[in-house]
Amino acid sequence: MHIDGLLIGLLAFLIIGVLHPVVIKGEYYFGIKIWPVFLV
Repeated sequence: MHIDGLLIGLLAFLIIGVLHPVVIKGEYYFGIKIWPVFLV
């Protein structure tokens, strides 16, 4: 069994979990105009 897929899934889950509060706070303080920063 290859562990690569499990590792990629776990890392994606952690990245989303960490950055989601950053996106929420950014939109709260700066409005929707900050979306190009998150796109990069």
